[in-house]
Amino acid sequence: MNTISILQPASDEYLQIAGEKHDLSQDFIDSHEHPQEDYLSVADDLPICAVADGVTLDVEELVNQGVSYPDPSPSGRTAEIFCESVITFSAEIYESFDQSDIDHVFTQANERVAEYNQTVNRKELVNNPTGEFAATGAFLVKKRNTVYWTTICDSFFAHFDSEMNQKFMSTGGCDPYAVINGESRMVNFTESGVRNAEAGDRLFLFTDGFERYFNHEQFLQFFTEWEDGLQEQVRDFSQKIAQEKPKKFGHERSLIAIRV
Repeated sequence: MNTISILQPASDEYLQIAGEKHDLSQDFIDSHEHPQEDYLSVADDLPICAVADGVTLDVEELVNQGVSYPDPSPSGRTAEIFCESVITFSAEIYESFDQSDIDHVFTQANERVAEYNQTVNRKELVNNPTGEFAATGAFLVKKRNTVYWTTICDSFFAHFDSEMNQKFMSTGGCDPYAVINGESRMVNFTESGVRNAEAGDRLFLFTDGFERYFNHEQFLQFFTEWEDGLQEQVRDFSQKIAQEKPKKFGHERSLIAIRV
C-alpha cells in the first residue's frame, strides 16, 4: 500500500476574499494570520488514517473584541484530537476490527473532543449552531481488501479504480447540521460503510477544501499515473491553482491518498 498526505493552508488570495466578505479592514487582513484548523494523521505501521476540518471561529466577534484569531485555534485543536484519537483507538482493536467498530471508534474520539470542550473557554467565539468548538472529519481502517470508513458533514471518503473512475464518494451532506463536538448524538448523523478494494484502486480521505479538485482533469490524472514524486506534484499544483482561482481552490485543505 502506497500513501501520500497533503495539508495546505488557505491561500493569501482566498484570505483576502474572505476578509473582504466579512468587511474587515485591509490593516486587519494584513496583520492577522489564520492558524491551521485542518488536521490529518496516518498510523505509522497500520493502514489507518483520518482527516478533520475545524469549524471556523466567529471572525466578527474577534473584530468586536479587537483581538487576533487565536493560535492555536480551539477548532483546530478539536480536529487534531479527533484524528489522533481515531488512530489510537483503531490501532488498539485493529486485529478484531469489523463494521461494528466504526461507530465505536467515532464515539470514543468524539468523547475526547467533549473532554477538551469542557476545559476550554471563550465559547463566544464558536461559530456553529451547537455552541461548542467543532470539526468535520473522516477516517478509514483497511484490513486486507476490506475498507471500513466513516464521515461526518463535509469531510469525504472516496474510492476510485486504477484509472480514476469513481466507484464511490460520500455525500458530504450537513443537513441536519452535525459535527464532531463531543455530543454523543453526533454518531447518529455519520455516513459509514464497508468497501472491497481491489489491487490498484485509489482510496481518498479529504476535507472540503479539496472537494472541487475531484472535478479537475489534471488533478485526477496525477493519481492515474501515480508517479514517483506524486506528493510534490499534487502539492505544487494545488498551491498554483489556489493562487489562480482562490474562491474554488484556495481554502485550507487536507488530503490522504492510498494506492492499494
